[in-house]
Amino acid sequence: MKYRILLISLILLVYSLTASLPAGYTAKGNPELYKELKTKAEKNIGKLDKSTRKEYSKLLKAHDDILMSYLIAYEEDAILQISQPTDVLSNYQQIRELLDNREFDYSPQFFLSYIAQQTVTDERIQAYRKAMLADGLGDIMRENTDEMELYREVCKWCLERLVFLPTSGRDQSPLDISQKSFLGRCEEMQILFVAAARTVGLPARPASAPWWAHIDNNHAWAEVWLEDAWHYTGDMDAAYYPDQTWFSGLIDKTVLILARGSIASESDEILNTGRYQTVINSTPNYAKERIRHLSILVLDDQGDPVSNAVLGILVYNWGALRPLTFVTTNENGVFYLSVGRGAFYVSAFKDGRHALKSVPSGEETDISVILSLSSEDLAEQNEILDYPSNPFEWKTAPQSWDDDVAAIRKRIEARDAFFAKRAIPPIINATASDSLYWNVASASRANYLEYKLFASRCKPVDESFLQYLLAGDPKDLWQMTADQFEALYGFFHSQKTDELSQEELQALISPGVYYEELPQPWSGKRNTLLLYPKSFVHKGGSDLQRLRKANKWMNRRYRTKAGESLSGLIPLHIAANRKYLSPIQKRIMAVSLARANSIPAGFTRLPNVISVLIDGEWEYWDISKAEIWNGGGEEQSGNCFIKVNIFDENELPLDIDASQLMMTRWEDGMFYSLNYR
Repeated sequence: MKYRILLISLILLVYSLTASLPAGYTAKGNPELYKELKTKAEKNIGKLDKSTRKEYSKLLKAHDDILMSYLIAYEEDAILQISQPTDVLSNYQQIRELLDNREFDYSPQFFLSYIAQQTVTDERIQAYRKAMLADGLGDIMRENTDEMELYREVCKWCLERLVFLPTSGRDQSPLDISQKSFLGRCEEMQILFVAAARTVGLPARPASAPWWAHIDNNHAWAEVWLEDAWHYTGDMDAAYYPDQTWFSGLIDKTVLILARGSIASESDEILNTGRYQTVINSTPNYAKERIRHLSILVLDDQGDPVSNAVLGILVYNWGALRPLTFVTTNENGVFYLSVGRGAFYVSAFKDGRHALKSVPSGEETDISVILSLSSEDLAEQNEILDYPSNPFEWKTAPQSWDDDVAAIRKRIEARDAFFAKRAIPPIINATASDSLYWNVASASRANYLEYKLFASRCKPVDESFLQYLLAGDPKDLWQMTADQFEALYGFFHSQKTDELSQEELQALISPGVYYEELPQPWSGKRNTLLLYPKSFVHKGGSDLQRLRKANKWMNRRYRTKAGESLSGLIPLHIAANRKYLSPIQKRIMAVSLARANSIPAGFTRLPNVISVLIDGEWEYWDISKAEIWNGGGEEQSGNCFIKVNIFDENELPLDIDASQLMMTRWEDGMFYSLNYR
């Protein structure tokens, strides 16, 4: 009987994989789209290492259709490189089942972009669809045929699996969130909801205000397609009604709200289209009749239109003008876009000439801005920026929704209490080291078994390392494997950390640099695990000598060449085996290289520049020249002193702390922060 059941299961599996796709997803039924995506997919795996490329080629051959081609064509090749092809296959199978079991009245392009797309932002690909269906989404999908009810049940499912907590920039995957940490910042709320919605067949996409215009910070959330329109959703506990969240009354203060898709749609306002994604201006979906239509014209010093000038839409945030997006002028020197009612700046740049102009808040429907490029320094500007509010009526959810949310909150409290209970040593007369061990166990949350396995291999674990783990990035505790814990511990042990501040310690020991995935360890002697390969470590009599020697080695070993590197961010174990790196990948490697040579270092957004701690002082380091950065001048500059006077709107002097001052450098139409770290 058991074998008969197994045989039936196998037959059903084969049937599900051989059932025909709808015609719009086949080569025969949609030949133009098939050819476009198949060509793009084959090109996209061209820079992967040989073994990984071979596995993806097998997928394309075995599943020669539009769906598989799309899944491989529209993921960054860097993400494909760090992911498992078997996970892509699993997601493909779940999407096919979705198409088999439900009818969708969407174009193939729309379905692919907003339901089939695997990643949401920069997280790695996992076989999350199958796992999340087994974790309750399958029942939700079967029990709710109305799209609004399906949306609400998905919101409650997400609410139970993520509690908001500000975290570092590296994104957790949907399964990291829903199976390990149950915590995350706004972008991880976005990742979880969009992944869950797509899994049950609801079109969804990420949206964001890269920087708020009216307050210091940014925000990310999700948009979902309901009743033939895009709607936004934010706080899952208040999501009964779409288009209702904490910022709903602040819409008029915004300048741009951006959404991301892959295959562009003519109905969207497209700001720019790249190799993998399309940046969509979603502001009209929020401001509606209060939208403003902006026309930007760029002229040269002769008054002639400038085509292909780079335009930046900038808002004031954290003491500096921050870019929301960059676009380029058309052949007539013009760019058109929709904006909200908040005040902002427009920058323009081309061939060493630039311009900057403010756009005040207002209720007018149409705005025209003319920018004249010049090589002169920017003119002094003194502006008061206004941000209007808008009326919004908060709708009360039914009591049944509030009761469900309250029950979910109780389950969350019980889960957190279970994790917190681990912090209490299960032994009598526990030592300080015992207490630290169990505090880390508690902070590891559902990743505890990986931490426990590491500790069993390396016991007793030094108290100083446990203290570092507790003070460091909690995301490391949620995501690291036992091998990664062990490699990090070995590196920590090899360094002199007693005289370092907590900030300096993090800049030396942290396994992550920017937003890239954590690296896999290298094998050392006697089965030891290493955080860095031996080739990274260089000898020298001083920090400066070691850093310069290591930097020159990196520049000989790795090249920066447009079009030859993988796109996106890659962890160190992938980067170390590449010949070509992108500029940002090389800066990430340079930080790791400095740390491998016992020099605390950090990533900066300045081209070719990282920050390093040399002889107790933070310095900017030019990785292209392997020397301390001189600010971009031809000659090494000396120290200078800047006196800053700050006044309020009534010209009365203000007494503020130096930490509230932001020093920036204007270069190529963009402001770069010069504040150390």
